[in-house]
Amino acid sequence: ESSTEIGTEATPHNPMEHIYGEGIEGFKSDFISKIWMTYRREFPVMSGSTFTTDCGWGCMLRSGQMMLAQALVCHFLGRSWRWSPDKVIQNSRDFQEDCLHRMIIKWFGDKASVNSPLSIHQMVKLGESLGKKPGDWYGPASVAHCLKAIMA
Repeated sequence: ESSTEIGTEATPHNPMEHIYGEGIEGFKSDFISKIWMTYRREFPVMSGSTFTTDCGWGCMLRSGQMMLAQALVCHFLGRSWRWSPDKVIQNSRDFQEDCLHRMIIKWFGDKASVNSPLSIHQMVKLGESLGKKPGDWYGPASVAHCLKAIMA
């Protein structure tokens, strides 16, 4: 099957923007709209440990958090919703969307708190039932089990 048959070749009658939607600017807008979670230092100590960082062991937990954050954004704000640093809140809908976005981010705050039910602290606490402790590396299956438990 040629690339033309599957619709990936630009032609004079079918420009690249038509094939790829909004082009590179659309991609950039989508990319900056994703909630990014990465290693952190100096967060509150995890229960039963001295860890104040997830550097070196939290990558899969952070990947799972990002995946869940994106699912929550799609659920609450819609698949086509985008964040913009320059967006001016013009009406109640914009205000509500901004509040929802901020609330989702707060749910992942790096602290053991009822206001951050999806935190790495909560995920590590749930990992204890899998024989994990703070500082242990989590594989994809362990993270999936933690995500399932955290959303139950």
